[in-house]
Amino acid sequence: MSNRPNNNILKRDILLADDDADEILIFETALKELKYPHTLRHAMNGDALFVLLKDKIPYILFLDIHMPCKDGVACITEIRKNREYDNLPVIIYTSNHSPFWS
Repeated sequence: MSNRPNNNILKRDILLADDDADEILIFETALKELKYPHTLRHAMNGDALFVLLKDKIPYILFLDIHMPCKDGVACITEIRKNREYDNLPVIIYTSNHSPFWS
Protein backbone atom coordinates (compact mmCIF):
# COMPACT_ATOMS: atom_id res chain seq x y z
CA MET A 1 0.00 0.00 0.00
CA SER A 2 1.35 3.40 -0.99
CA ASN A 3 1.42 6.47 1.26
CA ARG A 4 1.07 8.77 -1.73
CA PRO A 5 -2.00 11.00 -1.78
CA ASN A 6 -4.87 9.83 -3.95
CA ASN A 7 -5.02 12.25 -6.87
CA ASN A 8 -8.57 11.08 -7.64
CA ILE A 9 -9.97 12.71 -4.50
CA LEU A 10 -11.68 15.99 -5.29
CA LYS A 11 -10.41 19.09 -3.60
CA ARG A 12 -13.47 20.51 -1.84
CA ASP A 13 -14.15 24.23 -1.63
CA ILE A 14 -15.00 25.15 1.97
CA LEU A 15 -16.27 28.58 2.90
CA LEU A 16 -15.84 29.86 6.45
CA ALA A 17 -17.63 33.03 7.58
CA ASP A 18 -16.04 34.21 10.82
CA ASP A 19 -14.47 37.48 11.96
CA ASP A 20 -12.24 35.83 14.60
CA ALA A 21 -8.69 35.15 13.38
CA ASP A 22 -8.22 32.45 16.05
CA GLU A 23 -11.29 30.55 14.82
CA ILE A 24 -10.02 30.73 11.24
CA LEU A 25 -6.66 29.35 12.36
CA ILE A 26 -8.40 26.48 14.21
CA PHE A 27 -10.29 25.51 11.04
CA GLU A 28 -7.16 25.73 8.89
CA THR A 29 -5.16 23.63 11.35
CA ALA A 30 -7.86 20.98 11.75
CA LEU A 31 -8.26 20.54 8.00
CA LYS A 32 -4.49 20.26 7.51
CA GLU A 33 -4.20 17.73 10.35
CA LEU A 34 -6.98 15.62 8.83
CA LYS A 35 -5.24 15.86 5.45
CA TYR A 36 -8.62 16.71 3.96
CA PRO A 37 -8.22 17.87 0.35
CA HIS A 38 -9.71 21.35 0.37
CA THR A 39 -9.55 24.97 -0.53
CA LEU A 40 -10.55 27.17 2.40
CA ARG A 41 -11.96 30.60 1.65
CA HIS A 42 -13.08 32.87 4.44
CA ALA A 43 -15.20 35.95 4.87
CA MET A 44 -14.65 38.29 7.80
CA ASN A 45 -18.27 39.51 7.84
CA GLY A 46 -21.69 38.83 6.41
CA ASP A 47 -21.34 41.25 3.51
CA ALA A 48 -18.06 39.64 2.39
CA LEU A 49 -19.74 36.22 2.62
CA PHE A 50 -22.22 37.10 -0.11
CA VAL A 51 -19.47 38.42 -2.37
CA LEU A 52 -17.72 35.03 -2.07
CA LEU A 53 -20.96 33.08 -2.51
CA LYS A 54 -21.69 34.91 -5.76
CA ASP A 55 -18.19 34.08 -6.99
CA LYS A 56 -18.51 30.34 -6.29
CA ILE A 57 -20.94 28.19 -4.31
CA PRO A 58 -18.89 26.10 -1.88
CA TYR A 59 -19.16 22.42 -1.01
CA ILE A 60 -20.06 23.47 2.55
CA LEU A 61 -20.39 26.69 4.54
CA PHE A 62 -19.39 27.12 8.18
CA LEU A 63 -21.18 30.19 9.51
CA ASP A 64 -20.47 32.00 12.78
CA ILE A 65 -23.52 33.52 14.46
CA HIS A 66 -21.68 36.64 15.69
CA MET A 67 -20.18 38.74 12.89
CA PRO A 68 -20.11 42.43 12.02
CA CYS A 69 -22.19 44.03 9.24
CA LYS A 70 -24.58 41.11 8.88
CA ASP A 71 -24.70 38.43 11.58
CA GLY A 72 -25.10 34.70 11.01
CA VAL A 73 -28.86 34.73 11.58
CA ALA A 74 -29.35 37.41 8.92
CA CYS A 75 -27.01 35.53 6.57
CA ILE A 76 -28.76 32.16 6.88
CA THR A 77 -32.14 33.86 6.46
CA GLU A 78 -30.97 35.45 3.21
CA ILE A 79 -29.28 32.23 2.03
CA ARG A 80 -32.43 30.16 2.54
CA LYS A 81 -34.53 32.68 0.60
CA ASN A 82 -32.33 32.22 -2.47
CA ARG A 83 -33.14 29.06 -4.50
CA GLU A 84 -29.61 29.07 -5.92
CA TYR A 85 -28.35 27.95 -2.49
CA ASP A 86 -30.99 25.25 -1.86
CA ASN A 87 -28.40 22.45 -1.83
CA LEU A 88 -25.76 24.31 0.15
CA PRO A 89 -25.07 22.61 3.49
CA VAL A 90 -24.55 25.16 6.27
CA ILE A 91 -23.16 24.52 9.73
CA ILE A 92 -23.92 27.37 12.11
CA TYR A 93 -21.80 27.76 15.22
CA THR A 94 -20.54 30.19 17.81
CA SER A 95 -17.60 30.25 20.16
CA ASN A 96 -19.40 32.77 22.36
CA HIS A 97 -19.44 31.68 26.00
CA SER A 98 -21.99 34.19 27.26
CA PRO A 99 -24.86 32.98 29.47
CA PHE A 100 -27.29 33.96 26.70
CA TRP A 101 -26.22 30.89 24.66
CA SER A 102 -26.21 28.36 27.52
